Amino acid sequence: MWCFVCGDGFRRRNGGYAVVDLFFEAGLEAARREVAGRGTFAPASGAVTPDGFPLGTWVATYRGAASRGELEPDQRVALEALPGWTW
Repeated sequence: MWCFVCGDGFRRRNGGYAVVDLFFEAGLEAARREVAGRGTFAPASGAVTPDGFPLGTWVATYRGAASRGELEPDQRVALEALPGWTW
């Protein structure tokens, strides 16, 4: 679900709604497709998927968030589950 007023995405969770980082979710799906096709995850810094998703920018965004201590714990778990992920 998307709120046009606040610009946040939401997902049903525990009988209510929780804010979801839609850029993270889209990138994670793209990263999983990359792993499915190549067996590992190691995109170039400027990598863009065939459908136009900025995978290199996505990686830099979440590596930066981690270095600033701003990465959500569940995001860290999801990233580290990608074969080949490095900080």
